[in-house]
Amino acid sequence: MNILVHTRPYICALKTLRFKYLIQTAMQKVSVFLFKTTYDLVKLFWTEHTSLQIVLTIRDEPCIILQKMLPCRTILATRLRCKSKQGVFYVKKFKQYFSEFRLLLRSVPSTVTSVFVVAVFAMNLLANKSINTGSWTWLALDTGIIVSWVAFLCMDVLTKHFGPKASTQISIFAIAVNLLMCLLFFVASKISGVWGAYFDLGEQSIINDGLDVTFGGTWYVVIGSTAAFVASAVINNFLNFAVGKLFKRKPDGFGAYACRTYVSTAIAQFADNLIFALIVSHFFFGWSIVQCLTCAATGMVVELVCEAIFSPLGFAVCRRWQRDNVGREYLEHVNNSIANQ
Repeated sequence: MNILVHTRPYICALKTLRFKYLIQTAMQKVSVFLFKTTYDLVKLFWTEHTSLQIVLTIRDEPCIILQKMLPCRTILATRLRCKSKQGVFYVKKFKQYFSEFRLLLRSVPSTVTSVFVVAVFAMNLLANKSINTGSWTWLALDTGIIVSWVAFLCMDVLTKHFGPKASTQISIFAIAVNLLMCLLFFVASKISGVWGAYFDLGEQSIINDGLDVTFGGTWYVVIGSTAAFVASAVINNFLNFAVGKLFKRKPDGFGAYACRTYVSTAIAQFADNLIFALIVSHFFFGWSIVQCLTCAATGMVVELVCEAIFSPLGFAVCRRWQRDNVGREYLEHVNNSIANQ
């Protein structure tokens, strides 16, 4: 009994050493296994071995793992090829779109493009000033109404001659120029200095700050005017084109032109005024919903009257463009693209 008691610590020590040895041996085998597996996985993903060669190479231990990994590699390669093809496709489409847009800018007379861009910028700037309607509290208008019809007249002319897609592209171009000018005006408003009105009127500091805010713009007016005009441009252009398609007899006559412009202008102008009023005037200027609706309706009426007055001018421009074959290169490009599809 005493011998067993004295030898028990040595037996425990031997068991501990044996356990450590077994642990070290197991760790070495796991390390070798992981190294071989990692090496073969690297070979799998970076070389072009076949399935048979991989199985023969690592038939001992990690065979099942790599047999399952092989389809994953195939799927991964397929996905990468698909994404690569999609990327090339989108790049090609973008280049084609940009080339077509450059051709459109060369084809549209510069006078119309310039008037269109100036009208878009002016109506968004003038939208900062409300019109005093006196006791008619239900009526609300802003001074942007005096030039907004010019932009819609340009869009109607462009849609009639070049199509709704071209007119929408020019509209987006005008919006981009407007945003650039808003940015430049904002930078100018932050530059230290005084406006000319500072020396002419009293309360100079208030006038100077007011002009800085007006020309510098506010983010909600910019966002509201941009969203409203983009939506109304799409509505106007494609509705104008759709109404024009309904005229089978004399589609190029003044009656067809007047009908398509009046219908599209009325609906698009109402949408433009209502979207801007809801985004900006309702939330930031305190207009009621009734005022927003009346603003949209009255603005639509005023701009529709202006459109009716100047529609003969727009029709004359369309007839002259058609007679002079304006934009022939772009129209031929569009027709060839449609034919190829």
